[in-house]
Amino acid sequence: MWRWSVVFLSSLIGFTGGLHAQTSARVLVVQGDRARGNVGMWLREAAGVVVLDGSGNALPGVPVTFAVKEGEAELSPEIWETDANGLAYTKVRFGDNPGRVVLSATAAGSSAEIVLAALPAPEPPSVTQYIVSTVAGAHPVGDGLPAAQVRLQRPNGIVFDGQGNYYLVERTGRRVRKIAPDGVLTTVAGSGNQGSVPQEGPAKEVDLSLPVSLALDSYGALYIVDFGLSAVLKVDALGELTVVAGRGPSPCPLLPGAINGDGGAAKEAPLCDPQGVAVDSAGNVYIAEYNGHRIRVVSPEGVIRTLAGTGEAGFSGDGGPATEARLRSPHAVAVDGAGNILIADTSNGRIRQVSPDGVIRTLAGGGSASPYADAAPALDAQLARPYLLAPGTEGAILCYEYSTGRIRRLGTDGIIRPVYQAPAASWGFAVAPDGALLVALDSLNTVVRVETSGEASVVAGASHFSGDGGPASEAGLSAPRAIAFAPDGSFFLADTGNFRVRHVSPEGIISTIAGGGTLTPSAVYQNALDVNLYPTGLLAAPDGSLYIAASSLLLHWTPDGAVRIVAGVPPGQPGADQGPALEVSFGYILNLAWDSGGGLLIADPGKHRIQRLDSSGIISTVAGNGTPYRPVTGRTAVSEPIPYMQSMAVAPSGEILIPTAFGVYCVETDGILSRWDGMAERYYPEDARPVWYYALPPSFASVFDPTGNLYLGSTDLGRIPKISPTGVLAAIVGPSSPGFSGEGDPSLNARFGVTFTLQIGPGGDLYVCDTDNHRMRKLTPAPPPES
Repeated sequence: MWRWSVVFLSSLIGFTGGLHAQTSARVLVVQGDRARGNVGMWLREAAGVVVLDGSGNALPGVPVTFAVKEGEAELSPEIWETDANGLAYTKVRFGDNPGRVVLSATAAGSSAEIVLAALPAPEPPSVTQYIVSTVAGAHPVGDGLPAAQVRLQRPNGIVFDGQGNYYLVERTGRRVRKIAPDGVLTTVAGSGNQGSVPQEGPAKEVDLSLPVSLALDSYGALYIVDFGLSAVLKVDALGELTVVAGRGPSPCPLLPGAINGDGGAAKEAPLCDPQGVAVDSAGNVYIAEYNGHRIRVVSPEGVIRTLAGTGEAGFSGDGGPATEARLRSPHAVAVDGAGNILIADTSNGRIRQVSPDGVIRTLAGGGSASPYADAAPALDAQLARPYLLAPGTEGAILCYEYSTGRIRRLGTDGIIRPVYQAPAASWGFAVAPDGALLVALDSLNTVVRVETSGEASVVAGASHFSGDGGPASEAGLSAPRAIAFAPDGSFFLADTGNFRVRHVSPEGIISTIAGGGTLTPSAVYQNALDVNLYPTGLLAAPDGSLYIAASSLLLHWTPDGAVRIVAGVPPGQPGADQGPALEVSFGYILNLAWDSGGGLLIADPGKHRIQRLDSSGIISTVAGNGTPYRPVTGRTAVSEPIPYMQSMAVAPSGEILIPTAFGVYCVETDGILSRWDGMAERYYPEDARPVWYYALPPSFASVFDPTGNLYLGSTDLGRIPKISPTGVLAAIVGPSSPGFSGEGDPSLNARFGVTFTLQIGPGGDLYVCDTDNHRMRKLTPAPPPES
């Protein structure tokens, strides 16, 4: 008979700088030999158990019940099973004034407990309100306008109905649009704001997250795969949206059996990164799970099951039952006229077919013939990541290959041939009733129509570049990513998606000062308007000139209209990590800042370093050893990794703050690396708290104001946190989901998208590159309310 014991692990995270749950009544964030204070509000795998048998061997798969008692209040227990090492662990959230907190664990009649505690939170400060306005960029939704005049936001999946209308997804616009035969565009689903869970209701009022593909059934109902929500949605003829499958974001991969929902209600089933959808004539809905390595099917009665794939990545099963075959990251699914299910088995480089009797076979791919071959037998062909599928005319199958940008046609003669070379990445195409192709060009924000003759024309999506010589607030921008203020109060703007740097005068007039040309920068001076740019960071100099981060190069623009390289070697050429600036190789430069000594700091996430350019033209490393691993704090910043940095900010006192995927780190003025915030796990506040109470989200943007407040942009939550010099955090923009709203309103009622850059303007206003919304917006402190 087994005798089991339960032993608490007081610290499951053993690296220096991790979180240490101790049997004493404190939880500390350890900074090497520096302790930054009591954290304690969230424990991330900080307390757990190991279950052992009588001989001291670990027992996997044993249920462990965790319970928390805070004072006299019993908090809800959680039940976990031990892993292969016999370990089980839980997270604990304390209240504001927890006093004594006891965490206990019970397994097979044996139990143990540990005492945890946290200091009470201080009183939150009053939260400053801001008024929101747009200072550059206009992006109207465009309903009722000709589609070719509307600025689209990453068009994706396309599908035709029987009346000549076609529908497309705006991936970052979070909408589904309909384009009538006369070219007029309207919205059929999506509010433009980002949702976090699947919703139901009037389709145009529902918040989508990341819609990626579409399908239509024989009754005219529209099916939407929302990758961000891990769900498939349906819009009926009356404009009502319902959930077909998916209970919301779920961890991947899903395990086999009932846990993936097979045999149950599709609305309650988890989906693992759905990408493609198709509907057959009987009303069955097919879903390609990209990281679930399966094709799922939902019956008209709403029951879900697996049609193909075991859930384990691989390639096998041809000639046998599809449910026993292995797929690898299928991205698309389609139904042909005979009722066969077609699968883009993306990472296996194949098109596969499941016949009505459930047998799977390969139709194309797996061979050695070049994907650029003009014609090849389908089974001899090499397919380069087939992403999209569509049945063509005369029994053909059309396939888009992501790695080559080609659309190829597999005919009934078994030969695969190219029909179109896309000029940019596409995540959606469809065959028009007359045989022409409509192709959504994601990064170009356009839809092109390709005639059977090969002639192509733009049918939807206007240029995002417009407005030079007029008011900046009416100009067309595309994914702006950086701001820099000049000494005269004007500012420079990285209009990144339009490959330009633009200038807004103190009077609000916009013009282009660099980019839009075709010449590659050289080390010698040339006309800045001839240069082909992808600007990601800007930094203005006191003399009115401008430094421009352009991929792996640092450029210098001068007011006479010239530009030259001042740091970096051309892409693909070898270079040093330090030394003369023109001999140093960068990965990609994300942003720039002045340090307290007048040096130019260069954030290079591509090489996981922050570099410094001095006045003599020499580059030296400030932080990062070139690897992305978790650093050890308390050591010199140049000796430690900087893991997936997103931005940097220089404090008034000279420290350099670095938001990363694992939290915010600090390069002290003596060069020592320390941990600045409490946690790495994502969590967000609903009100003002000490910064260590919460995990700070990864941030592309960070800036200090002159009084020492730190502002962080959000990569995915649509919020902007402000952290006071005393370490108290409060959101100044909300609610906690991206979107666009709030012009002229208090900022806590406004929605923003991903914010790539924040800057403090000359008057103290906070300027925000609202990249997803193609605008630059301003937050002006609101006057205090009258008493």
